[in-house]
Amino acid sequence: MPDLTTTQSPSPLAALLSDPERVAALDVDKMRALLEMRREEEREDARRQFMSAFAAVQAELAPILRDAVNEQTRSRYAKLATVHEKLRPVYTRHGFSLMHGEEPGAAEGSIRIGVDVMHAAGHMVHKYADVPIDAAGIKGNVNKTPTHAKGSTLTYGIRYVDTLVFAPEYVDEDTDAARAVETVSLDQALNLSALADEQPDLGSKLLAWAKVDAWEGVAAHRYAAIVQRFEKGRAG
Repeated sequence: MPDLTTTQSPSPLAALLSDPERVAALDVDKMRALLEMRREEEREDARRQFMSAFAAVQAELAPILRDAVNEQTRSRYAKLATVHEKLRPVYTRHGFSLMHGEEPGAAEGSIRIGVDVMHAAGHMVHKYADVPIDAAGIKGNVNKTPTHAKGSTLTYGIRYVDTLVFAPEYVDEDTDAARAVETVSLDQALNLSALADEQPDLGSKLLAWAKVDAWEGVAAHRYAAIVQRFEKGRAG
C-alpha cells in the first residue's frame, strides 16, 4: 500500500475552518470563499502527491521485454499481458489505478481509447489515443471479422495508452538479458548499506522486495526507488 501519510501541520485555513466559534462568526459569502480556498488547497496537495508518486513509479519501472513477433511486419512487440505484469504491481504499490474505456470522437476507421490515471490521494489525469481499426494486413487485405478486429484494436490501444502514460522502456531479448544483470555500483551499494543501518527493519523488507541477499546485488534500475523509500522512512 502507498504511504499517503503526511507530517505537515494543518494549514492556517484548515485550522480556521476546524474552529466552530470562528466559523460561526463568518458571514455566508466569506464562508463560501474560504471553503473554496480550502478545496483548492486539498486539490493542490493531491496534485503534489500524484506527481511525487508518479516520479517514484518511473524510477522503479524495469525495462519491458518485447516477447512476441508480428509475423507480417517481422517486428517485435510486448504482449498486453507482459505490459500489465510489469506495470501494474509498480503503479498500484504507489497508489495508482487505471480505468480504460472506449470514447466518442475518433475519426472514421479508428477507435478512441481513453484511460483515467487515478491516484489514492484524489488527483486524476485523463489520456487518450485514436487507434486505427486493425481489420487488414499490411497489404490491405481484410483478415479479421469485425468482432476480432475491434478486440485486436482495443488490446493494442490499451497497451498504447499505458505506454503513453508511464513511458516504460521496451527492449529486445538480447538487450534485456544484459540489463537483467546490471547491478548498483559499489558506491551505491555502500550508500544503501548505510541507510539500512539506520532502519534495519525497513532494510530487510527492501532486500526481500528486491529479491536479493545483499545490497551489491540490487538491480541498478531499483536504486532510486529504494533510496526514496528509505528517505520516506527517515521522515516518519
